[in-house]
Amino acid sequence: MSEITLRTFSEEEYHDFFRHYEPDPWTSPPYRYDREQVSRSYRYNHGGFRPDYAHFGVFEGNEPVGSFQLKRIDPEKKNL
Repeated sequence: MSEITLRTFSEEEYHDFFRHYEPDPWTSPPYRYDREQVSRSYRYNHGGFRPDYAHFGVFEGNEPVGSFQLKRIDPEKKNL
């Protein structure tokens, strides 16, 4: 088994992930890859439009296998 890592997506990796994405049929509608929509999503999630969100890719080796976000990060209320 390859190493599991978390890091930001490159745009190419983001497209690769969503090109092969299969949603849970019990909780999500069917998904059809749309290059333009995925490009817009990448720019929105990685372009600084939401400074209080952090979006990460989950990688097994170099293969994107998942995605998650930390939402509503308040730098003024951080606790160590």
